[in-house]
Amino acid sequence: MYAEFIKGINSKTKDSWKKLYCHYYSALCNYSHKITGDKSASEDIVQTIFIKIWEKKVIFENINGLTAYLYKSTYTHSLNHLRDNKKNFPINSALQNTTLTSSEDDYIKMALDEEIISLFYSTLEKMTPRQREVLLRTMKGDKIESIAIKMEISVNSVKTHKKRAYQFLRDNLGDNFFILFLLYYSRFMSL
Repeated sequence: MYAEFIKGINSKTKDSWKKLYCHYYSALCNYSHKITGDKSASEDIVQTIFIKIWEKKVIFENINGLTAYLYKSTYTHSLNHLRDNKKNFPINSALQNTTLTSSEDDYIKMALDEEIISLFYSTLEKMTPRQREVLLRTMKGDKIESIAIKMEISVNSVKTHKKRAYQFLRDNLGDNFFILFLLYYSRFMSL
């Protein structure tokens, strides 16, 4: 599956590049935005990276190499953007410390975190509006009774929407559901 995709990226086939864009673009923009604080600049940075890969004779051996290259390039270009525009706002210290000493495995981990979160939000868009609202309110820490009052529905309806939302996530995210769960709660617990 990934071997064919990498082969297509290396030989610059249109279908593989569409998949590259669909799979990585929003996650890379989000990652860059965390560094730059500038959504528009982040989009330009990611587009520039894609163009450079297209124009260069870069060959990727596997998906890990591609992912690491994309995230490392995004990080470097984002810092260069801050430097070139003489912007001195603080970079998230946790992000800075991990990234400055990162190996390829660290870039892959960051990429997976971003991709799973991106997949989560695209899955949210497929839910019914009520399920999505209940799930997001639950994730913010609202209690069932509070959600029922805010949404003007019964407690049992909230419970039903919540149960269906979690089932929808499990069905659509598969193994990634548990990774997402761990990511969310590890971030929540570290606050």
